[in-house]
Amino acid sequence: MKIKLIICLLSLYIGFTAGKEEHSHLICGNYSTKYSDWYGWLSIKEGTYRCFWIESIHPYRIKQGVIDVK
Repeated sequence: MKIKLIICLLSLYIGFTAGKEEHSHLICGNYSTKYSDWYGWLSIKEGTYRCFWIESIHPYRIKQGVIDVK
């Protein structure tokens, strides 16, 4: 019974730590325009870093761009 509890607590700790690291990037920051806020998301695929910004209100447009990370 103790081993199951230890495994459960360890899994929770690792999950929360990984989730926190995933959302702590500063490369694609959020920004505001006159009419709406844009939320930035980072995507990494095959070594290519790409930023996506999603508009916070209707029509929920998306902007994207490839960035150079060194």
